[in-house]
Amino acid sequence: MRLLTTVVCGTLMSLAACSAEKKTPGAADTATAAKANDMGGMRSDASMPMTHSDTVAMSASADLEQFASAPADRVKALLPAHKNAVEALLADCEQMMRQMKMTPPAKWNTATAEIRSDLTRMRGMNPSQLKAFVPEHRAHVEGILGMRRDMMKM
Repeated sequence: MRLLTTVVCGTLMSLAACSAEKKTPGAADTATAAKANDMGGMRSDASMPMTHSDTVAMSASADLEQFASAPADRVKALLPAHKNAVEALLADCEQMMRQMKMTPPAKWNTATAEIRSDLTRMRGMNPSQLKAFVPEHRAHVEGILGMRRDMMKM
């Protein structure tokens, strides 16, 4: 099962890297880049080229799907890997924002605090509690993935 997961994640990352849209430096319109976007007012530096392929989000999405679809007795065992994937996603998003000279909006800060709280709480849950909590946690992570997509459109 781990081999299959590794192969699937590797394939998804390869596809994402091959098909990632490349934007040329300076292609962003300064007026557009300065406008507030769906992320609640984040602003970017128009001269910042967006060449970041989104393998981190693809990997986090694949992990989230595996985590959410696992039976209750397996979810607990998947938690450490899931925690690592989510933390990598958050760290990568925060690094991208710094590189783009973006200020994280309150919406982002609230969402990341919820996810970090989820990860802390989930450690203490038994398998059935954890499985019952997964839909709420999944919604939090999907919210971050949506904000990331919006950020990458800038």
